[in-house]
Amino acid sequence: TSTRDSSMVPKLSTAGVIQPDVMIPAQQFPPGLKVGDFFDVLVGEIFSPGLFYVQLMQPLSYDLDDLVDEMSDTYGSVVGPGLEVSWEDLRVGLHCAARVEGEDKWYRMVVLRVITITIIQVKLLD
Repeated sequence: TSTRDSSMVPKLSTAGVIQPDVMIPAQQFPPGLKVGDFFDVLVGEIFSPGLFYVQLMQPLSYDLDDLVDEMSDTYGSVVGPGLEVSWEDLRVGLHCAARVEGEDKWYRMVVLRVITITIIQVKLLD
């Protein structure tokens, strides 16, 4: 039997996030768009010159800064037991919220790999 320090276990949260088996629909182009027309987009993620994601800007587009602030307000500095991810639920592809070490902000992440009970490889979504 081993004893683990609970302060060393990462705190992940899935409250209100999309689960990996839920497909996010592609956004439709603005009506009447023609070749050569311009429209505003928000660059969400860049992995390489050929692999990047954009979000169409719309009147009701959610501002990422507002999202980060709202996540900080919701999760605060201490996560309650109802927001923690159990080890039984932790799996590759799980979307969650977590803090980056040394920062006080919360970010959306997806679990890429569970290496050990205290080491989880994630990808920042924002």
